[in-house]
This record gives sequence, structure tokens and C-alpha cells, in this order.
Amino acid sequence: MDEKSQVYKICLEMLDQRGFHIIKQTDEKYTFEVNNNRGDKICVIFSDNSKFGIKVIKNYLDYMNTSNYNHAIIIYSSSLTPKTKKVIEELEDKKIELFSENEMLYNVTKHIYVPKHIRLND
Repeated sequence: MDEKSQVYKICLEMLDQRGFHIIKQTDEKYTFEVNNNRGDKICVIFSDNSKFGIKVIKNYLDYMNTSNYNHAIIIYSSSLTPKTKKVIEELEDKKIELFSENEMLYNVTKHIYVPKHIRLND
């Protein structure tokens, strides 16, 4: 299995563990919309940009605004600039989770020393 396929597989496992399922696939294989039983809707974006900077994140924010997403998971292959990270942290109305492809090569929740995570109720 190549690295991109492994990252995609681990991403799907992570979404499944969070209770999400794919409801809409876009033209690209690695961009899709998911939702869960509580009605939460998020988009998942696999970024292949050679440089993940402010310009790229602004394009993703525009996409989120036009598609009415408040939450996104972005998996990136290149390094993230500190300024981009700061912009994402300062967002008030959007939630963006960032994962590097290296972080997504192995599902840490399947490690023998990681206890099963259970969502707590209110």
C-alpha cells in the first residue's frame, strides 16, 4: 500500500472512531464531506500543495465559507509556515484541525498502550 493510500485509510478510521461517515465526495478523491449522528458536518481536505502558506489556507477558508462549513480537517504533505499556524489558531468562527501526512501513517489508537477512548456525555 502506498503512503497516500495509507494516510487516506487512517483518516477514514479516525473519522469512523469519531462517529462520522462520508456523505458527499467531491471531484477529487481526497476531498469529501462527512457528518455524524448529531448533525455535525465537516469537510476533509488532503492538501498536496508544495508550500502550505497563507495563500493556501485562505483558499480553503473561501471554500469553507462558500460551502457553509465551520469545521475542517486538513491533511497536508509539506511543511506548515508559522504564520499560517497562527492565522488558523486565531480563527474564531471556524475550526480547522491540521494533521501532517506523517502523523497519519499510523493509527495511534490501535497501539496496545493507548486505552480505548470513549466520548463522555454532557
